[in-house]
Amino acid sequence: MDPETSHIYMQCGRTGGNALNAVISHLFPFNELSYKYGSGELNVPEITELTEKLKSNFRPIVLGHLPFGIHQDLDRPYRYFASFREPFSRIISIFHAWGPRPTSNDVTELNELICQYLEDSFDCSNGMTKMIRGYHDLPPLVGGLISSLIS
Repeated sequence: MDPETSHIYMQCGRTGGNALNAVISHLFPFNELSYKYGSGELNVPEITELTEKLKSNFRPIVLGHLPFGIHQDLDRPYRYFASFREPFSRIISIFHAWGPRPTSNDVTELNELICQYLEDSFDCSNGMTKMIRGYHDLPPLVGGLISSLIS
């Protein structure tokens, strides 16, 4: 692994990323990691804030729920890596982990919750692919970079 290259792990939810993060954290010293810079849903820092931190305090490995594109402001070589999961089983896992909970044992209510979740969820509309190509569901938090990547 080239020590001058930024290795950026784009962790998509429910693809085994926590296990991979644990392995990477054991393989590399803490001072080489920029760990968990964002979340797929909350607290994603502005891209400029994040890249300024990476420029001033270079760490060869960046881990987190980040959409493609952060490399554009880095002044060094970069490589991305990611883990993937078969989309249908990923959506089932996401619903089980984060989906709405029925208030009763009524099958009709559960069906309605599932249908609404499938209709509204970022992850159910190719979320993993959108994250890899640079789309993210929180454009106000990441500035205009993401929208410029899409257009």
